[in-house]
Amino acid sequence: MTTLPPKSSSILGVDLKPAQKNAQHHTEELSNQLLIVRRGQSFILDVNFNHPYNGDMHSLLFTVTMGQQANEESGTKCVFGIPDTVTRPVGATSIWRAIVDHKNSYPEMGSLTLIMTPPANAPVGKYSLHLSHAGEEDDLGSLVLLFNPWCIGKQ
Repeated sequence: MTTLPPKSSSILGVDLKPAQKNAQHHTEELSNQLLIVRRGQSFILDVNFNHPYNGDMHSLLFTVTMGQQANEESGTKCVFGIPDTVTRPVGATSIWRAIVDHKNSYPEMGSLTLIMTPPANAPVGKYSLHLSHAGEEDDLGSLVLLFNPWCIGKQ
């Protein structure tokens, strides 16, 4: 499912790949429209820009939030980036990660495949995902994070 961020002039589209990713996360029977993933297990998404992407010149800053009172100390909010130069509060408990999948990205064409990993200890629930890039902030969509019985990390 491709979404088009409404107010961005540089992001042309985002594909969270719910049908494909839900199968990999054993959640395909729950939905094929909403991305449903598991704690501690990576997922991919595609972001298309209207300009070439240069990692040395362009940083990507993501924010995931759950609920109206989201905060880093409770793990219901995380700010992370590519590169991840974010300074977090000492009490931040749930740190997400993102990297560019260079094998499947075409930065010279503005097409990036990103690998995101929610931590094994992230609270379970529905999150909103936002991206700040080139002075713009865009809503990339929603995802549901579930418990992961196959994850070895701290749950």
